[in-house]
Amino acid sequence: MIERFYTPKRLLLNSDAIVSEVARLLHNNLELIARKWEKPAISCTGGCDSKTTMACAVGLYDKFRYFSYISNDSEKVDAEAAKNIVNAFGQNHKIYKIPDTDNAFQELEDTRSLLFWNTGALCENNRNDVRKRKFFEDTEDFDVEVKSWASEIGRAYYSKRFANRKSFGKKPTPRKCTAMYKFFLHNRPLVWKTDKVFKEWLNKYFKQDEEHPIDWQEQLFWEFRVPSWNGLVITGEHRYSFDITIPYNNRKLIELLVSVPIEERINDTIYSKVRLKMNPEIDKTGIAITNVKHTNNRAKAENIYYWVMTHMIF
Repeated sequence: MIERFYTPKRLLLNSDAIVSEVARLLHNNLELIARKWEKPAISCTGGCDSKTTMACAVGLYDKFRYFSYISNDSEKVDAEAAKNIVNAFGQNHKIYKIPDTDNAFQELEDTRSLLFWNTGALCENNRNDVRKRKFFEDTEDFDVEVKSWASEIGRAYYSKRFANRKSFGKKPTPRKCTAMYKFFLHNRPLVWKTDKVFKEWLNKYFKQDEEHPIDWQEQLFWEFRVPSWNGLVITGEHRYSFDITIPYNNRKLIELLVSVPIEERINDTIYSKVRLKMNPEIDKTGIAITNVKHTNNRAKAENIYYWVMTHMIF
């Protein structure tokens, strides 16, 4: 028999109280990281997650190192934006340029095979990602990378993915979960198999708080998508090079962030308020980088796909 010992719940707090507590927890987490490791380094971009992490490191800036890397042309904008932001609050920032050819590394195919099996042998790792891991294999510049990942729950990941959809219904179904999990355009038998997996997950593991439940898709994201994907990518790939820590990985933060009104989460207002409270100079730089893959047209197409999938009986 499986019994839950923790179920996230919606907190009855106003936005100002949530902002203060989120800022306090993130700052404390970063302070603990600075105590635990001798040479912690924050990997930086010009995006929302990274800027919020840097804002919450205020008062601790001299405890961290700051870096970005360029392994393909698309990463140049992020790296240069990060450098400008870090320099704006008086810290040094290093950009690592990863060679763009495999022949720059020894035994790279062995590393590629190892990472392939480490990540479940599901699909080939991106070639430039493997080169990153090999490049940092013997780095002594830092002993842990502080990642800003996993804040997407505060950014209403599924709402943004499906064209700012604010409601997914009161209860989850296996097919809704399947539609959120992956695109299945042709292989219908695989859809039914995936439905069965989610049916088992919902029956065995899923439970909402009885008095103040959070939206079910938020629990799906935090309890299924993040652990399964990050578990593979962080543990099986990124930790090949060095240790990893994520200051957002905290139950208290989850409850706070999902208790914010959905509009503030879709617009990233919650994180803007945290940065304003902790270090307003970061947003004064005027630097903001968005994920080019998350376009409005793509969100609309995914929303249509979700609607079709959840209304099909086969």
